[in-house]
Amino acid sequence: MPGTSISQIEVLNVDGQRLWLLVEGKEYFLSHKDFPWFKESKLADVLNIELYSGGHIYWPALDVDLSTAILENPARYPLKSSKNSAVAFALRLHYCNGCGISPKNKSQKKQAYR
Repeated sequence: MPGTSISQIEVLNVDGQRLWLLVEGKEYFLSHKDFPWFKESKLADVLNIELYSGGHIYWPALDVDLSTAILENPARYPLKSSKNSAVAFALRLHYCNGCGISPKNKSQKKQAYR
């Protein structure tokens, strides 16, 4: 069927406040407030997206790695960071990958990165 996407992931739209993703048939809205890495990124870098098993999404040019769990409920992963805050991003991703370390528990964060 012409015009039918066969991709498992694609960026549907981008504007000044958010971007829309289609991941395995489900649509996600990513606000720049919750996902600041995309706010000042080049459009070509945002469109360069890869999907890996387990719902892991990767933007190679931006070195951003998220999961569908974060996209579905960003409030559950409240860690905010600036575009270049690698430590904050690593903590958020580490928790998301199921290690059980909550970003809200400071003593666990310290132990995990010693």
